[in-house]
Amino acid sequence: MDKSKRPFIKSKRSFRRRLPPIQP
Repeated sequence: MDKSKRPFIKSKRSFRRRLPPIQP
């Protein structure tokens, strides 16, 4: 779980930081 959660959180954080805040 640690290995699965580590990349998942890192990927999501990088994705959100790279892309602008998506607002409706």
